[in-house]
Amino acid sequence: IARSPAPVSVVLEDDVLLAEAFDRRVVEAIDEVDERESWDLLYLFYHLDCLPGLALTDVGPRRVRPGFPTWGTVAYALTRAGARRLLSALTADVAVHDAPIDHLLMRLVERGCVRTFATARPVAATAGQLNPLQPAAQTALGSTVWGAPTLAEQQRLEDDEEN
Repeated sequence: IARSPAPVSVVLEDDVLLAEAFDRRVVEAIDEVDERESWDLLYLFYHLDCLPGLALTDVGPRRVRPGFPTWGTVAYALTRAGARRLLSALTADVAVHDAPIDHLLMRLVERGCVRTFATARPVAATAGQLNPLQPAAQTALGSTVWGAPTLAEQQRLEDDEEN
């Protein structure tokens, strides 16, 4: 994305569910944020739990709101300059490499390293499991990241199998 000729790219995870008229809604949101100011990342999906004190009805006719730290990278738009800014921030701070990408992004947003916005309402959802208490067999994908072993646990399991 940082080297792309396209000024903006949309990034979607493999378990994304797109809202009706997704393309139109994304273009309209990008147009609105482009008119307002310079930006790096536009969340198209976010967890409503990450919106303390911000009611969805507070946004009025606008399609975007100021960004906020949220976990979940199911769907977002990223500018070419934003991709470069992310790469630079991640390269400069190797200490942030100890977490999944959604947590890394959240840290960078909290630190003000990335200029973010979010759609007024999410225009995407996830088919993956969001509830760690829900059995994997009941999720749309039949999988769960919550129950996945850590890399160290996985290595130990593989070592046990070899012995």
